[in-house]
Amino acid sequence: MIPEVTMATGIALVVLLYLVALVAAAGRSDGRGETASSTPSPDPPEGRPGSGRSADEDAVRCRHCGTENEPGYRFCSGCAGELGGAAAAPGDPLGGHGG
Repeated sequence: MIPEVTMATGIALVVLLYLVALVAAAGRSDGRGETASSTPSPDPPEGRPGSGRSADEDAVRCRHCGTENEPGYRFCSGCAGELGGAAAAPGDPLGGHGG
């Protein structure tokens, strides 16, 4: 085969696969960490009002999606939103997520 045709075909294939992946990802998420086809979740369990904490005193509930997170997490394990009330150990850039 002619090298130019092979190179052009390869580039076109990579671009096509990228666009397919992009469209598939856009169909799965609405940008807020929730799936586009998901049904609304039930109300989260009651904790202390306005505390950002659930009934389990150690868990930190995400204000964006309601996922309960381990103490010390800086970012939600469900939607990657920032957990304002949780602080990681000093010098821990991963926010307690290991690495």
